[in-house]
Amino acid sequence: MGPVLEVALDYNPLRYHPLFKVHKWGTGMKANKWVVFLATCLVNCFLFAEDAQAKVARCDVSDSSGGSYKGPCEFSAFEKGSFSIEPLIKGKKILGATIVSVWIVEPGVAEVRGLTPHGLNSRWGEARRSTSNKACWLGSDFKICVY
Repeated sequence: MGPVLEVALDYNPLRYHPLFKVHKWGTGMKANKWVVFLATCLVNCFLFAEDAQAKVARCDVSDSSGGSYKGPCEFSAFEKGSFSIEPLIKGKKILGATIVSVWIVEPGVAEVRGLTPHGLNSRWGEARRSTSNKACWLGSDFKICVY
């Protein structure tokens, strides 16, 4: 029973895998340096991918009832020109929303939604890109400008 137990403890399925090199003396495995390097790069890409896209911007958001938010915001860009904005001033909201998303549905036309503090995704409606100021999107009762 003693030798069988020793053999079972010494068994390692990765021992002969090509990504690992066995030491001269057979006392353990040494990971290939390139595998470790590539794995580290891959993990860093996933960890820091979103942070690379977020930028500080100046936001000017208003609605027809007179409500507005003018101040710094975090601008996160997505594919095809879509973006989201979030106020940087702690405790402030953009017309009742903690995050406003502008999703491009076709060139010059976007769907706008606001995430409330309670987690409700409220639909603001369709917005069209302003012809006079390309930094602005105009809805039926709101205006979003990001500089």
